[in-house]
Amino acid sequence: MTPSGHLASDCEQMTVKRNPNWTQDELILALDLYVRSEGQSHSWIERESAIVSQQLGQLNIHDSAKINDMFRSPEGVWRRSRYFERLDRGEGIDGREEYVVVWKKYRNEPLRLTDAAMKIVERQSIRNKSNIAVKTKRKDEHLRFESFVLFPICGSGSKG
Repeated sequence: MTPSGHLASDCEQMTVKRNPNWTQDELILALDLYVRSEGQSHSWIERESAIVSQQLGQLNIHDSAKINDMFRSPEGVWRRSRYFERLDRGEGIDGREEYVVVWKKYRNEPLRLTDAAMKIVERQSIRNKSNIAVKTKRKDEHLRFESFVLFPICGSGSKG
């Protein structure tokens, strides 16, 4: 037993299950969240962080044996996006060169960033077609694209 009350085997498992470093695609989604969060409410940020967390979990770019239960949690996603805030303020972030690369590539090109983020999510959507309902049963229902998630919009004057 360790001083913290864990069995030695528990500690060994915790060190083995350290989540992998963030990839460029994951960092692009985090930067996109940071850019979109400017001026937004706390509840908006929580909701969008949860959406990005779910998207990251569906990218399937990491070996599932190497990730733990907290893989890209909403809180972790928001913390990672805040690294870009530090870069935005002109501060450095030691040991995070990959963040600097993504920041320099997209900081002055928000449309290019949005396009890159949409393409990342689109690629995953193509792989996970079963998770996205594109057709609807109601003829007066249309789909709109918001925060990389499809939501139904009912036509005006519909009676359900």
